[in-house]
Amino acid sequence: MNKNHKKKWVSFPAFQLSSFPAVLRNSRGMTLIEVMVASAISMILVMAFYSAMDYQQKANVVQDQITKAQENLRVAMGMIERDLRMAAYGLNEQMTLTGTRRQGIYPTSGGATNPDSIEIWANFDDKKLYTNGLIAVNATGIPVRAHPATGETALTANFRVGDYVVIRDPVADKTEAARITVVQAAQLTIASGTLNTYADYSEVRDIKKHTYAVDNNGNLTLTLVVNTAGTESSPILAENIEDLQFAYGMDNNTSSPLVATAVPDGIVDSWVNDPLGDGIDNDGNGVTDGTDARDLSRIAAVRVSIVARTAREDQSWARAGVTPPFILPTIEDRINDPTTGAAPTNDGRRRRIMEKIVFVRNLGLIGKYLPH
Repeated sequence: MNKNHKKKWVSFPAFQLSSFPAVLRNSRGMTLIEVMVASAISMILVMAFYSAMDYQQKANVVQDQITKAQENLRVAMGMIERDLRMAAYGLNEQMTLTGTRRQGIYPTSGGATNPDSIEIWANFDDKKLYTNGLIAVNATGIPVRAHPATGETALTANFRVGDYVVIRDPVADKTEAARITVVQAAQLTIASGTLNTYADYSEVRDIKKHTYAVDNNGNLTLTLVVNTAGTESSPILAENIEDLQFAYGMDNNTSSPLVATAVPDGIVDSWVNDPLGDGIDNDGNGVTDGTDARDLSRIAAVRVSIVARTAREDQSWARAGVTPPFILPTIEDRINDPTTGAAPTNDGRRRRIMEKIVFVRNLGLIGKYLPH
């Protein structure tokens, strides 16, 4: 180290504590009025933000409710459309049966005040078995088995008491249907004896009934038989369904007047809400009743209308003394106009309506009916 090196000290000005009071004295604070104005502005901003958030939340709830209503519409319409396209599948136009009849479609009108309902009959699962041996005339027991080529093992698992069985000999061109009364592992018992003889390996198909209706709680239900004993169940397909209406496009092969004897050509000539009550005596018995099945065989299309509503009220629509901006319109023959006596839609629920025309593939051939 260099002994001549001297340490140099740097001096700083003394820290003046006495300067703090001067600084504080020179700083100007907020007055009470300024504090109150700032607080008011802050409150206005907070209230505006809260109001915007509350409005957005309510709008989201309403939109969510509307979305669910639309989903219910799509589910309901999709299932009804699918079954309508299947209506009468597995039946045959050459059946020669008597008695009260059921077509592939059997409507029930709710008139001016209630929803409609509909029965759809078809071989929905496309399953079939085969006769086991020769079936004689007037036979009530039908032994069945699977075809060796199909590999089916559960012989009668798809058949239900109360449904129909269609027996068909494609070689001899004979077919008929009868109601099932007993289901056993390898035999079906029918309500009435067979009208024809059937060769070994004649086809045996199960014709099931699907009934669509709206229950008292506003749910669309599908009633069907769920086991071989004939027990019916009505599971809920869609909730908050307010109305279900049908109109039927009739193939009368003429527009006016309705001529029941015209040959069907597959073209819709007129629309009716109740084919069984259209005033035409199709079977010539002097009255228009459920035996007029020719009307039903002339159904070429079905117009389906479904009304769904939100599960909860929109509070902005449900204010006391304020008429909601939506009143359910008249749909088909269901009268919803409050000026005609029907109750107005004033519960604050939002509603959506879906309408679709479904062309029926398998009807239109006179003679497709089932004994009841």
